[in-house]
Amino acid sequence: MAEAAAEIGLPFVPVDSNIEEHFPRMGFLETVSFRNCAVAHLLGGGIGRLVYASGFTYADVRMPDHGEISRIDTVLLPLLSTGSVTLEPANAALTRVQKTLAIADRPERRWLDVCVAPDEDVTNCSRCWKCMRTMLTLDIAGRLDEFCPTPFRREPYSARLPSYRAEVLASTDPQCREIVRLAADRGWRWGTAAHLRAIVLRLRARIHAAARKLVRKVRRRLPRLWRAPRPTAPR
Repeated sequence: MAEAAAEIGLPFVPVDSNIEEHFPRMGFLETVSFRNCAVAHLLGGGIGRLVYASGFTYADVRMPDHGEISRIDTVLLPLLSTGSVTLEPANAALTRVQKTLAIADRPERRWLDVCVAPDEDVTNCSRCWKCMRTMLTLDIAGRLDEFCPTPFRREPYSARLPSYRAEVLASTDPQCREIVRLAADRGWRWGTAAHLRAIVLRLRARIHAAARKLVRKVRRRLPRLWRAPRPTAPR
């Protein structure tokens, strides 16, 4: 990131945080928007305005049922603004696929850093879910060779690709559905094995969802079952 900022001619300010020490039970996906906005407020005297890349389109904005706070960034960011710092979402009308393909034609693409499992030796691990999502999008579009061996590597991606194909096909995540639509538009084939694995994954997800629903129902009824019976009135 520092090299990219230097080439573009922008200041680069690294920020280190110990937020995990104060909120150990809150993961990154549950707090990423607040973390980034906190940095903007910290530097508010020098910037005044943060243009924040939207993770989801307006059509996919909804209350997250699994804690992924970026689902509501387009609604949340204005609420986190102050009189001195304005926070605004950018390009929320574009899908993740459209953004990925747009960067493919930019000279800055060699600095692309999407990894959530960073390695000291490489920028992108090329095997985490975020690297895989980006690389599969480029692969379907026929652009992946332009990104290998920098900033991605083919070997880790190819090793995980058979299982990841099934994960994407089975997923209900809107960004995975974007990739499925892109594949349909480009005539890209997933393969029989991926479709069979996806069926198993969808079935497993339904079983887990039914089990969670049953557990919640039982938990709601337990207080009633444990409640002491009322004494009967004497006749």
